[in-house]
Amino acid sequence: MLAFATTPLFHDTSTEQLLEAVAMQRLAARQAVAESGGRMVLIGPVTLRPRFNNATADAPLMSTRSDLADGYGAEFTGAADPRQSDDPLAAWTIAAAAALAVPGVAGLAWFEEWGPRGIRSAAGDDYPVAAVLETLDEMSAGELLWAERPDEHLWALGSRAGGRVRIAAANLDRRPRSFTVAAGDEEFRLILGPLGWAVID
Repeated sequence: MLAFATTPLFHDTSTEQLLEAVAMQRLAARQAVAESGGRMVLIGPVTLRPRFNNATADAPLMSTRSDLADGYGAEFTGAADPRQSDDPLAAWTIAAAAALAVPGVAGLAWFEEWGPRGIRSAAGDDYPVAAVLETLDEMSAGELLWAERPDEHLWALGSRAGGRVRIAAANLDRRPRSFTVAAGDEEFRLILGPLGWAVID
């Protein structure tokens, strides 16, 4: 098995860096599959910020407690990002899934379950990205439908199970975009707003 984590925000935490990183994720996924020698490739966790700093010479910050009440790692590294609970993260997650889910990748893991780095708040309230990950999980049971992207802003992936085709699409552009997604003999016409997303059947 070959597994690795990925994060778009290490040296630069700007939104532009976040958006531009998706195309690099596609390259990383393809390279991992090419070098896997046929082994299973797993990617994750996919997080906005790194869970630890692998370039520091300092000892990692850790809790002084003898239990896990304070946590055990990422919360001490500045790994939380205020965009975690925002709606555009749902669009970014679809785009990143489309970039990473190339043939040969067996699975993707995302974020944390709850809290500032999670898909829902510490109180259990879903962030917008939770619905996207639930849909992607449902889609994972079907045949992967993927293609090259028309440009760096439009991303889509699909799933075919029986006679049902589902498409998740995202627009990472700062302006509305219209485009067509073809899945076999079917075509889906989409109009997505800036940093918008949709799931269609």
